[in-house]
Amino acid sequence: MRKNNKNQKHHYVPKFYMRLFSKDEGKNKVKTISKNNKIYIYGNKSIRSIAYEDNLYRINDHQLIACYEKCINKNLETPVSQSLTWEKLMSKKYHKLGIDDVFTLYLFVRHMQSRNIDNLQFIKSEHQRVKNRKYRNTYSEEEKTMHEALETMNKGVEKLFIRMSTEIEIYAKDICNTKIVFVKSETPLRTSSNPVLRCVDRYIPQECLGKNAKDIMWCPLGAHFGVLVSWSENGFALSEHVASNDMARYFNRLYLIQLTNKENVRHCIAQDEDLKEDIDWIGMKQYGDSTNKFII
Repeated sequence: MRKNNKNQKHHYVPKFYMRLFSKDEGKNKVKTISKNNKIYIYGNKSIRSIAYEDNLYRINDHQLIACYEKCINKNLETPVSQSLTWEKLMSKKYHKLGIDDVFTLYLFVRHMQSRNIDNLQFIKSEHQRVKNRKYRNTYSEEEKTMHEALETMNKGVEKLFIRMSTEIEIYAKDICNTKIVFVKSETPLRTSSNPVLRCVDRYIPQECLGKNAKDIMWCPLGAHFGVLVSWSENGFALSEHVASNDMARYFNRLYLIQLTNKENVRHCIAQDEDLKEDIDWIGMKQYGDSTNKFII
């Protein structure tokens, strides 16, 4: 903990993740379609300038300022970004990924799901909802007790968010009932400032996930590789799948839907040939005389 009143840029999507989608030599820029109020702008963005909030991981607790960004860096960012697994992703050696890489990738996906600013807003809305008598009976006793405890704390919601962002070991036990699918795609994949998507199984081939897959999540880990994570009653399983163009476009379109429907999602990283068609599909129209600005 330290006293520091200076604003700091805290990235809720790690810069080393976004570099997986960069095509420039220095790995410092990505092509995005970014939201600015009601205008959507397509062009190059510096990785440093997107997917961050000022002081996101800092809490002012009774005049003592606690910043947890270094904790996130120590617990996850440095170990993952310097791992052999990440080296394979950066060098696009997807064929070398195997069982030894599963744990690192699984924890990263779960971390990204929890660390995102959209999760913070979800916790805030749930905290307000559980106090409403109309909805209170829809929560378990454990959930109600947790929210009652948050109410007694200063910045309780923010502290829960930071705990979920920093203590990645809380997800480790769940891998025993997880199915992991390494997905390769010839069609370039998109991502966003909220990379982990919830998916519907009817849009994913059964031979990919098998039967009775639950809580399906998708996270792209490069323009031609991603990971599907689902929960299974049959224990841990690992498989590989080559995505069809239709499957890849299903994932890609979800990111445009996310961008246009979620207030906290501000950037979609995309540089595929289908983007122009999908911009029309989502209902965007050219803004004025500009060729790279759009409006819905």
